[in-house]
Amino acid sequence: PLYLSWAAAGHKSYFSAVDQPVYYSIGNHDHLPNKGQASELYDNYADSVYIRHYGPTYYSFNRGEAHYIVLDNILYKGGSDSEYSVNISQKQLNWLKKDLSYVPKNKVLVVMLHSPTKSRYKSAYGNSDELHEILAGYKDVHIVSGHTHYNSMLFDGTGITEHIVGAMCGGFWEGPVCLGGTYLGYKIFEIDGTNVTWKYRAYEYPDKQFSVFKPEERAPQLRPSNELLVNVWDWDSGWTVNWSEDNGITFKAMTRYTARTYDPVAFEYFGAADDTTFPPGRTWIEASPTDHIFTSVPSVGTTKVIIKVTNHFGEEFSEEVVL
Repeated sequence: PLYLSWAAAGHKSYFSAVDQPVYYSIGNHDHLPNKGQASELYDNYADSVYIRHYGPTYYSFNRGEAHYIVLDNILYKGGSDSEYSVNISQKQLNWLKKDLSYVPKNKVLVVMLHSPTKSRYKSAYGNSDELHEILAGYKDVHIVSGHTHYNSMLFDGTGITEHIVGAMCGGFWEGPVCLGGTYLGYKIFEIDGTNVTWKYRAYEYPDKQFSVFKPEERAPQLRPSNELLVNVWDWDSGWTVNWSEDNGITFKAMTRYTARTYDPVAFEYFGAADDTTFPPGRTWIEASPTDHIFTSVPSVGTTKVIIKVTNHFGEEFSEEVVL
């Protein structure tokens, strides 16, 4: 408790420098470990230092045509800082139903919580399906989460978009990328009325949206050595990823890997638990499979290709790559 109080005091001091309101969402490291069984009463104890410094762990507010909701989906079980599950208490869900009873369906909803509610490899975490049922029917719903140290977009046409934003520290400050290969950065959201736009911005490469790996520019066991790979950091199904090997006269679509695939830089720095031929770069961290790597095989003798990526909002990003 003393450490958490000290850290919170410093954290608030740093964020006061932005001279703007900051809306906090509690995470797993913001809870107090303690022995005992998981329960509503116990989780309140686990939240106690956070509440004392930052206020409630779930709340809502309005800005323009958007309604913002902050939730706590970390349920502590006690014992250590790793004994928790992804779960939204029934008390919060009941509160959310009441809160939304005052919010018209034509409003944009922005839901902020720590752990993702879904991933491409898992339909839902904990009782997140109950949350999605409550949110259904609104004009546009955006869930903003983190926790995983990788960057991923869940855009499936249901009206609910989840932004799993890569941690600012990436692979726990141990490399230049997140565990899925996205370069360290942050995400900017702009809301004009009910129109929501967003863009990922990497610290080192603020004008880029993807990484390129030339043939043979990877550990040989990752993929065939003749492939050109492109990792589109904030990809969703509204993007297009094309390439040209005739100096931009014609472009062809690249193929997205739907199987579990590692980014070459993340693999180099962190290794992978399911790969025994490549020693991990950091024994306590593992690269995460990513769902936004694209591939193509240049023709023999090709010396230059052009990658052209168009995002969800029609913005184009291109790069010439000398092979």
